[in-house]
Amino acid sequence: MARNTTAGLACLVLLLFSVQNAFSIGVNPNSKKFLRKTLKDYSESRSGMGDSAKGKKGTAGSGQKTSARGNSGSGTKEKKGIVYTVPDSKDSQAATLVEVEDGDTIRVMLNDSPYTVSLYGIDTPERTQTHGVQAMQAIARLINSRTISLQIYDKDTATHRCLAVVSAGQKNINELLVKGGHAWVKKEHCYESFCRDWLSYQQKAAEGGKGLWSYPEPIAPWVWRAMPPEQRYDLQRGYSPVANGLRSRYGKDTTIIGQ
Repeated sequence: MARNTTAGLACLVLLLFSVQNAFSIGVNPNSKKFLRKTLKDYSESRSGMGDSAKGKKGTAGSGQKTSARGNSGSGTKEKKGIVYTVPDSKDSQAATLVEVEDGDTIRVMLNDSPYTVSLYGIDTPERTQTHGVQAMQAIARLINSRTISLQIYDKDTATHRCLAVVSAGQKNINELLVKGGHAWVKKEHCYESFCRDWLSYQQKAAEGGKGLWSYPEPIAPWVWRAMPPEQRYDLQRGYSPVANGLRSRYGKDTTIIGQ
């Protein structure tokens, strides 16, 4: 009797097991399909977010890296308009002067390639400003040589532009332009320790009425560039290069450069 009961229970268990496998008792097949689709959609959405974040991270990373390199020395100042790559070393590199573009910009041949060089840490009057022509002639007088050296801070090989301290022999051209009253020190873009000395030289030039400081109300070039064209035109009407000392070859103020 007991043997028959045990056999009956075993048969009942096997029957229930086979029915559960056949009909998936307690689980709706449509629900399983919906669950798989939901998981697939979620996985794809996460994958898309990952790719997007990766792209954003790559862009931000490269931008931050470039911005950091665009700053002083080893690189921490931001430049507007041009993206620079900062060389690891600031050793002087030989270059050949081609021409003077304005008071703080020259064109050179560097490593057999033409480069436009902006002078690091300073800004001179625009050529259309009072004393702009004199500043241009002052830098030509100061260099007075085709062979120069560049201590490069920022360099963009794509556009062939760089930012540098320019030397001609033992003369630091950037510094002498400030001493002679031909340039402002760009405090927000000049980060080296010598910039403090340059600011002191600028103050002395202003107190002595040298160069651009000899005019009643000198306008900084960054202020000039931000002015509406009509306002600049009104100011230019009172400016005569001849009346301001250009009868001599280098202008009335260049004789005091470096003194």
